[in-house]
Amino acid sequence: MQLIEQYASLPDAQNAAIRLRREGILTHISSLNSYVMSGLFTGAVRVGLWSVLDSQYEDACKLLANPEHIVTTGLSEDELVLIEKNAKKDSYDFFNKLLWYSGLTILGLIALLSYVAFK
Repeated sequence: MQLIEQYASLPDAQNAAIRLRREGILTHISSLNSYVMSGLFTGAVRVGLWSVLDSQYEDACKLLANPEHIVTTGLSEDELVLIEKNAKKDSYDFFNKLLWYSGLTILGLIALLSYVAFK
């Protein structure tokens, strides 16, 4: 992932993301939740627009700078949806494993401390 641009306005970032999506460029807007909650509380006064695929970074920058730019790395909507679906599944699987391993480690530590304490 590479940062395309930072925006002080969420609608501007969303509009840029929509323009890029129409050309088959997959993006992600970072700090979205923190920005929406208010920068006064979270410190997020900007949101970042990221190119998810490194191979699309140059096309994304050029398209935002020049609406006439011809995108050469664009994907179909089906390909974009498939990538997003797989990313969500991978993320879910990773955090699920992390929770299992953390839980087992904590239970092991509790068992060990109980054994030492009551010995």
